[in-house]
Amino acid sequence: MSRVVVVGAGFAGWLAAIGLTSLYDEVVLLERDAGSRLRVPRRGVPQGGQLHNLLGRAQLHLEELAPGFLVALRDAGCGFGRVSIDTRVFELGVDMPRRPLDIEIYCAARPVIDGVLSDLAKGVTIREAAAATALMGTSELITGVRYDGPEGPTAIECDLVVDASGPSSLTARWLSELGLDVPTSTAQADQWYVSSIVELGSSDAEEFMMVFPDESSSRGALISPAGDGTYCLSVSGRSSDEVPKTFSDVLSFTSSLGANFVAHRLAGATLLSGPSVFRRLVATWRRFDQIEMPSGLVAIGDSVAALNPLFGQGMSVAAWQVSALRQCDRTRIDWQREFASVAAEAVAQAWSLGETVGEAVISVRDNGDPLDLTAALAAEIGDDPALHERYVRMWHLLEPASFLKSPEMTERLRRRAAKL
Repeated sequence: MSRVVVVGAGFAGWLAAIGLTSLYDEVVLLERDAGSRLRVPRRGVPQGGQLHNLLGRAQLHLEELAPGFLVALRDAGCGFGRVSIDTRVFELGVDMPRRPLDIEIYCAARPVIDGVLSDLAKGVTIREAAAATALMGTSELITGVRYDGPEGPTAIECDLVVDASGPSSLTARWLSELGLDVPTSTAQADQWYVSSIVELGSSDAEEFMMVFPDESSSRGALISPAGDGTYCLSVSGRSSDEVPKTFSDVLSFTSSLGANFVAHRLAGATLLSGPSVFRRLVATWRRFDQIEMPSGLVAIGDSVAALNPLFGQGMSVAAWQVSALRQCDRTRIDWQREFASVAAEAVAQAWSLGETVGEAVISVRDNGDPLDLTAALAAEIGDDPALHERYVRMWHLLEPASFLKSPEMTERLRRRAAKL
């Protein structure tokens, strides 16, 4: 009988367990916390009480791996909006156009998202209060997992271990114990955000509002509907920005943004909970794709890469990786290397997206001076719905950002800049 053990009952773990039920006779999910099916924040889930936006890439793979998820999420009570009919976005120094783009956005608290997944996890055996402690096997072949559970130290043999343990990355620690060093890339995320749950005084505006930071300002804000009549307000900045500590500070912060519509929307707002502060100074990417992994072990989600939280792409990357894991041809001897490559591709698309966009809008004049193409890109998006959709799909990880840096796009933006 074939068996897979998934370590960690967070978003990536539940999705992996669901996605692998058709490929293995038994799927066992190990979770160190108790009450993983309860729709309440858990200590072991980072940002457990935070509202999460599900981007297009996440939606695509969620429906592929767990059919009916989006309908079940709507039934459970979530925020929903059509881009960019129900969204107002200030980006590239302008109010972005309001037009249908055939893109949707869903948002819900982590316990709701994970809870809906757990409801769809038919055929998955979950062992709670079970903390994985060690791998069984050698540096060449992993044969199982040891864990401390309610009945004491326990060993479970399996054909595959999927590490979805999160940023602590048990795989990295386990491989180190086996004498394997994992190359690690880091980037200066230098990012904080402060979230509050609020009740708004009026409902005659867009459901979603976003002000993106740009080259001139590191400050941003996001208002998202929770689906129950309340809203999540998040403001973000970097270490150079003072972190607002009270709701009054948060409101003052929104008045300093590049656009004033968020501050206006908050007129008369009532604070229900928060503000809560989250920081990530460094983004970490463990390059499992650059080493020879032992047979029988793969890592997904935050166990591979803890990304800049500002863009909300962690769930999309995890879902992408689970989809790739399910599609691997396990009859091939190198299927794990193939998976590691695709998992790295998913991380790479999100890893430096913000920097890629920044580089795309900074060109060089013939005399060597820098040329800012931001206004040209905004103007082209305003005139061209197809470019607008492609640009938004890029942020949803449905389109590679490389198209912005193509010679054709650069020339197009330079011509527009000359006219401006």
